[in-house]
Amino acid sequence: MRSLLSFLIVLLASSTALAQGAPLESSVIASPSVFNIQSGAGSKVKVNYTFRVAAEGRRTSLTSRSGSFLTGKEIAGTRNLLLVVNIEKGYGEVTEIIEIPARVIDRVLEKGLKRFTYARVFTGQQGSLTATVEFNIMVTGLTVRSIELYFEGRKGEATIQRNHPLLKAYADIRLEGTGLLQGYWEVDGRILSRVNQPLTNVRDITIETPDIPPIPTSEPGMHRVGFVVTKPETRLALPSITYFVLPEELDGIHEYVPGQIIVALKEEDFVKGYADRLREKYGLEILDDYNLVSIGLRAVLFEAGENDILRIIDAIRKERIALVVQPNHIFRTMGADPLSERQYGNAVLKLGDIHARYMGRGAKVAVLDTGVDTEHEDLKGRIVLFKNFVRGNDYRAEVHGTAVAGIISSAINGVGIEGVAPEAELVALRACIQVSMRKATGDCFTDSLARALDAAIVNRVNIVNMSFGGEKDGLLARLMDKGIEEGIIFVAPVGNEVTQKDLPFPASHPGVVSVGGLDERMQPYPNPEVVKETSVNAPAVNILTTFPLNRYNFITGTSLSSAYISGLFALAVEKDGGIN
Repeated sequence: MRSLLSFLIVLLASSTALAQGAPLESSVIASPSVFNIQSGAGSKVKVNYTFRVAAEGRRTSLTSRSGSFLTGKEIAGTRNLLLVVNIEKGYGEVTEIIEIPARVIDRVLEKGLKRFTYARVFTGQQGSLTATVEFNIMVTGLTVRSIELYFEGRKGEATIQRNHPLLKAYADIRLEGTGLLQGYWEVDGRILSRVNQPLTNVRDITIETPDIPPIPTSEPGMHRVGFVVTKPETRLALPSITYFVLPEELDGIHEYVPGQIIVALKEEDFVKGYADRLREKYGLEILDDYNLVSIGLRAVLFEAGENDILRIIDAIRKERIALVVQPNHIFRTMGADPLSERQYGNAVLKLGDIHARYMGRGAKVAVLDTGVDTEHEDLKGRIVLFKNFVRGNDYRAEVHGTAVAGIISSAINGVGIEGVAPEAELVALRACIQVSMRKATGDCFTDSLARALDAAIVNRVNIVNMSFGGEKDGLLARLMDKGIEEGIIFVAPVGNEVTQKDLPFPASHPGVVSVGGLDERMQPYPNPEVVKETSVNAPAVNILTTFPLNRYNFITGTSLSSAYISGLFALAVEKDGGIN
C-alpha cells in the first residue's frame, strides 16, 4: 500500500571530456516525483531517471552498481542492483523498481524519523563522468511497535468463578504515525468484538474488552484471550493471555495452587541456608522440601501469601541458581460422570483370547491418580505398594484411581470384572485428591505428582499411567525424561473436551504415549481433531469398572482409554520380557 512520498531531486554531476579536457554539464530528472508507501510493511516504487549531458554528439554510458538507503550519514540498507544508462546525442534514461524493505522503514522509525534518503552514484567509462542522485522519502501511515495484553492488576492470567459478571482484558499498544487501527478481540479463536479506530499522531493507546458482549465465563476450564491487528499490516507475533473458569465444586481452586512456588536445584548446589535466604528475601514461608532421587534434585515448596508469585518466580529465575522455578500447577483427572449403559471395551480388545496366553505376569504398573481402593475384592491381590503424596492428607480410596486401576489389573477371581492385565502388579501412588463426593474428578499438583513420579522411577516400574492433564510443567518433564531414559513407558490421555484441538500435558510431552478415545460405534472421542494427534486410541465411553467399597459402575473418559493401553503394555512385558 502506498502513502505520500515526496521526492526532492538534486543531481550533483561533474564530468571531464578526456579528448577536449573540458567539463561536461549534466542534469537528471526522476519521475514521477510523488510516491505513496505504507509504514509497517515493505514497499515498492518505480522511478524513471532521465539524463541530459552536454556535447550531444558524444556517445557514452553511465553505470551504478548499487543504491543506498540513508538516515543522515548512516546506511540503513543497501540495494544491490546494476543500472546502466546509455547516453546518445546527450540524452539517456533508465527505470528502476525500488524495493524498500520493512527493516529499513523500521530503522527509520526507531530513530524517531519520518524521512530517509535513497542515493545512487553513476560513473562513466574510465571515470569520464560521475553523477550522484539522491532523494528524500517521506514515511507516512500507522505502525504498530508492540502489544501487551493483561487482565486487571496487569496480570497475564486470571482465575475466576463460573459466570463471573465482568472479566476485563486490556491491550497496551505502542504506535507510530497516523492512520486507521483495525482488529478484533478473540476468545478461544472466536471473535468477541471488533475495533475500528482512527488515530492521529498517537504513540500509546489502551483498548479494553467491551462490557457487551463480555468475555464468556460460563464454561469451566482454561480459555485464551487474544487481540488480532488486521490493519495496519504488522509482522509482530501477537500475544495472548489465559483465564481459568472454576467448576462450581472447585470454588477457590486455581490452575495453580494460589501463592505456592516450587524451587528445585541440584543436590550439590543446595547449600545450607539457600531456602532460608529465599524465604527472607522474598517474604516466603517454607511448606516442605524433599529429594527427587531419580533426577538428583532437591525441591522446596514455598508459600508466598498475597505476594505476586509470577513476579517472584521471575526474580528467582534471574538468579540462575535453581534449575526449576515454577508455580505448583494443578492438573485434572480425565474421567467423567458415571453412566448406566452396557460395557463393550473387553470385547473390542478380544481380551478373552489374549488371556488364554498372557495375563501381565511380571509387569509392574504405577497408577498416578486419586487413591485406589486397596481393599476392593477385585484389586486386593494386585496392589504391591500404595502411598500418599498429597500434602495434608492421608491415603484414602477414591473413585477415579479405583476405576483406572480396575481397568488395568482387576483379578480373574470369580467376582466382578476382568482387568486387561489381571496378573500385573499395581503401584498405587496417590498424587491427586477427589474434589467432590458427586463426581470422579480429581485435582493433582506439581509437588505431589513430582514425588509420585520419583517413587515410580525408584521402584523400577515398567509402565506409568497418568490419567490427568494440564499445562506444560518443567519439573514433571525432567522426571519423565529420566524415566524414559530408564526404559519406562509413560501413558497419558488427551482429555474429554469436545472443543479441544491440542494435546494437554503430559500427553503432549515427547516420548509419552498419548491416548485418544473411541465410543461404542468406534468413532473418535472426544473429537476427531484432537484424536488424530494421538499415538493410539482405545474405548472411552460407558466403561464398566471398579468403584470404592466393592462396587462397580459405568464411567466415561479418556482416562479409561489410557488405562486400557497401560494394561496392554503390561501384557507386552510378559510376552516379550520388556518393552521400548
